[in-house]
Amino acid sequence: MNSKKGIQRDDNLPLDLNNMPSMDELLGEAGSKSGIEHPDPADICSKKRLHKSLSFFAVNTNDMPTMDTLLSNNTCTESACEKNERSIEKSMADRKRKRKPDLRKSTIIKQIGHMRFVIDGSNVCRSYSCLNGISSLAPLLTLTLTLVKHNAKFQCVFDANEHYMLGKNSSEPENEIVYEKLLNSLSRFFIEVPGATDADDFILSSADRDYLQIISNDRFNKLDENHQSHYPWLQFATKRILKGTVDNNRLIIGQLGINVPLEYDLNQSFKRLADRLRPD
Repeated sequence: MNSKKGIQRDDNLPLDLNNMPSMDELLGEAGSKSGIEHPDPADICSKKRLHKSLSFFAVNTNDMPTMDTLLSNNTCTESACEKNERSIEKSMADRKRKRKPDLRKSTIIKQIGHMRFVIDGSNVCRSYSCLNGISSLAPLLTLTLTLVKHNAKFQCVFDANEHYMLGKNSSEPENEIVYEKLLNSLSRFFIEVPGATDADDFILSSADRDYLQIISNDRFNKLDENHQSHYPWLQFATKRILKGTVDNNRLIIGQLGINVPLEYDLNQSFKRLADRLRPD
C-alpha cells in the first residue's frame, strides 16, 4: 500500500465508478486535511448549476433504439416510397392510354353497322396482299368478317379472271377451293362478273344506284374507261371510296377505323363467315 499525506490509495482494489466521491467532496476533504480553506458557497452553487445544465445533454442509453428497430423503420420507409412510386407510374401510364388508343386492338367506328358497301374483291385480294401483287383471299375474308361482325351490309364483286389469279398463289393452295365455296355457297354476297365484262362498271353502277360506299384502292380514273363522265360524284368521292392496306400482318382501313389482325386460316375464316351470313 502506498501512503501519502492526506490521501491513501490501494492499487489492488477494483475501480468502482458508482462509489467515487464527487469533486465537491474531494475538494472538501483535501481542504480539511491540508488546511486549505473551503470554497466559497457561491462557487459551489455555480458548479451545481453547471452540472445540471450539462446533464441535459446526457445520453440515455435505455431509450436508444436498437439496430433492428432502425433497420425495420428504414425498410418500412423504403417500402412506402416504392409503393408511392408505383402508384405514380401507374397513374401516368393510365393517362397515356386514355390519350392514345392502342392500335393493336380493333377500333371500329360506331356507325359502321349502319353502312352498306360494295367491295372491289379482286382489287382487295391483290393490292392488300403481302405477296407482291399475288392475289390472296386472306385480307378479303378478314375484311368481310369484320364488316359482318359489326352488322354492316356488303356485296363483293370479282373480276372474271379471279380464279386464275388466285391459282397463281402457290403458297396458299386453298385459295381456289375457298373461292369456289364463296361463289357457290354465298352467292348473294360474292359475285364474279361474266367474261368480257368490266367489274368496275358493275361496282360503280351499284354504288351510284344504291348510294353504297366502295372499298377499293382503285382510283376509277382511267381515261379510256371515262368513268367520271358517267359518275360525276367520282371527282369528289374521297369519302365514298375507302382505301386500305396491310401492315405488320394487320388489315387497316383508316376511314373506317379498322385495324385488325389478318385471318390466315382460309377454311376456318370461310366457316365463320358462312355461319354468320347463311340463314338458319
